Amino acid sequence: MPPEPLCVSAQQPSPEVVRCCVQGLPEAGTGVRGEAPGCELEVNPEALLSAMLPIAMSQGRDLDIPELDPLLFQSLPELLQVYQGLSPKLKPVQVTSRPVPAAATAARGTACFFSMGRDSLHTFLENREELTHLIWIRGFDSPGALQEEMLDPIRQFAARH
Repeated sequence: MPPEPLCVSAQQPSPEVVRCCVQGLPEAGTGVRGEAPGCELEVNPEALLSAMLPIAMSQGRDLDIPELDPLLFQSLPELLQVYQGLSPKLKPVQVTSRPVPAAATAARGTACFFSMGRDSLHTFLENREELTHLIWIRGFDSPGALQEEMLDPIRQFAARH
């Protein structure tokens, strides 16, 4: 008997809160809560897929996820092959979903993660015509002491470009 699939769902009780739940993991009530006071969040099934696909593949568990962007949904077989090529420990899985009707998909821009390091600067320079946003995650790629020192130069760089 194959293992139970991982089922991902999300709720948004208010504009500032998103709750995601994963059914099928051994820890009862496994979930993530995102809260951003003063900011409006939205449920993003593509982000849920990005977070859960490596977990599902490492356990050999199929994944059931809400509606996905039509292009991403179409690209799932290729994406799964790429992931499998990254590590022999990642097993083939089935992803069950429904593509969002094209009219419901709204383009809002294109972003890249940006740390001012060599890789992110190269990505920016190669794609600057299509990029509309740069994303910097506090505490992700630098020691805590540099956090405040880095924020202003990154904002200045983004404003100039």
